[in-house]
Amino acid sequence: MTVTEEDVRKYVKTVPYKTIKILYKIIFEDDSDRRGRKKIREFSGFKYDKNADEYKNKSAFVKQSFSVAELVAVCNLLHLDYEGSLEELAEKIMAALINVDSLRKENKKDYNEEDEYDDSEEDDNDEQEDVKRKDDEDEYDDSEEDDNDEQEDVKRKDDE
Repeated sequence: MTVTEEDVRKYVKTVPYKTIKILYKIIFEDDSDRRGRKKIREFSGFKYDKNADEYKNKSAFVKQSFSVAELVAVCNLLHLDYEGSLEELAEKIMAALINVDSLRKENKKDYNEEDEYDDSEEDDNDEQEDVKRKDDEDEYDDSEEDDNDEQEDVKRKDDE
């Protein structure tokens, strides 16, 4: 199956934000910001070959930082074969990100810049999802647990 540039754009737009964050971290070795999907679509590939030190460092980073399940999700996004070990998956992804032309339309005249769409709403949704997760984490307040512990300590001392 030949994957076109339009396909990749569509997949980047529709896949779960969690998968976008993984791909973003693979590419940029940083956490995704609110423009993550746009930056991924604009990514033109790594500028080094398989024998370069940068490739070896990036490959080691991918192998150490991600699980097989996370790499499988990225392989699905990029329409790569997702069978194999963690090392094999990392190599497939790295090869695809070096040669992003393999993920793009062979006949670029079919691609029209007017087909660009505004992704600000999806980026805002991603940011809202991150804020919601942060709020959910902050909502858990263990001060009540601390008060209960203190009350139990006082009760034990009273019983003695």
